[in-house]
Amino acid sequence: MKISQSEPNQHFYQAIGTVYGILDIKPPNSTLMIGEQVFPASVKGGIEKRHHPGEVECFKFYPKLREGTLCLHIIAVVSEPLVPEPTPVNSGGELILKGCWELYQEQPYFIIYRNDLRGIGDRLTRSLVPVVWDNAPPADGQFWSVGATIEDGALKIAKAEGPFEPPPKATFFSKNQQTQKTKTPVPAAAKPPIEVPPLTIEEIKAMSIPAKVQLACKINQLPPERTLPDGRSEFFLNDGERILTVRMKQKTFKKLKEHGFENWVATISGTLGEVTETGFELANASVQVFEKKEKEKDTETKPEDMKEVAVSTSNAAVARHQKAAQSASEPRKETAAEKKQPPPVQDDSPVAKKKRLLQGIEMK
Repeated sequence: MKISQSEPNQHFYQAIGTVYGILDIKPPNSTLMIGEQVFPASVKGGIEKRHHPGEVECFKFYPKLREGTLCLHIIAVVSEPLVPEPTPVNSGGELILKGCWELYQEQPYFIIYRNDLRGIGDRLTRSLVPVVWDNAPPADGQFWSVGATIEDGALKIAKAEGPFEPPPKATFFSKNQQTQKTKTPVPAAAKPPIEVPPLTIEEIKAMSIPAKVQLACKINQLPPERTLPDGRSEFFLNDGERILTVRMKQKTFKKLKEHGFENWVATISGTLGEVTETGFELANASVQVFEKKEKEKDTETKPEDMKEVAVSTSNAAVARHQKAAQSASEPRKETAAEKKQPPPVQDDSPVAKKKRLLQGIEMK
């Protein structure tokens, strides 16, 4: 192991590796087989379309710690591998770790911090990487740059450079400072901003009113869980910005496993609990599972139905025509009003006779 006390010009946090293996994508239980060893794996979007199931391929990954177990997060399929082919002794993988060697919960880890944040709402997280390090130095938080290989199901340190002074870590405060510096300066003619005096804790407490904070999380897949010493189930929910720790009774968790619905959605409700390193705890959690029904498609008129409608309409028109023709051929019946009228009286006056004579109605 090579140890250098001279500090390079620039340091940054990094964890990236390349390895040969067979990837089996079955979320949330995907795996990567490296030689005879099987590792839990998670896959970045788009990998499924590029890889070849059942074949040994070269993948780019970074390590993660999932429930105390080493997990490999696959981020790319390497079409032209730069690492040597695997052998019975070497898995063909290599990993570069640049981070701090320090204790976490009385266990030494290689901890990779964030170099910077992409935005104000970006998560301030860190990655804990378990390694096997022969003749390891004290885990005192110093920065190291090491190379590791995958051997016997673990990451084994093969070479190391350090220790160095840890480089700056990303914080929300430094990012906010950077954001403030990039703002457009206020013109000289503009009025100075009104300064609002800060409130004391006693004043804030006096202004606050009682409220109940209720959180609701919706899921549609069964989360991986573990059983705590007190018998409760523990699992985690990720909304993209923070991770919620949920602990509930086994009886309550069974509602998620034994609901019997093919398509379902569950609502996990609770109150805001203690702050954790990855987010906060969802306290007093309860579960409700609902069946998710697909929307019925709008019914459309089939060509056969349209044909029947057309024939029916045509038959109705023929019937009306036949009825009208039959009425025209039959002699007209006198109405009741016409029967009550007396027969017309013929006018035999000279004027009337002359008129009928001129019309040719009556010939003398």
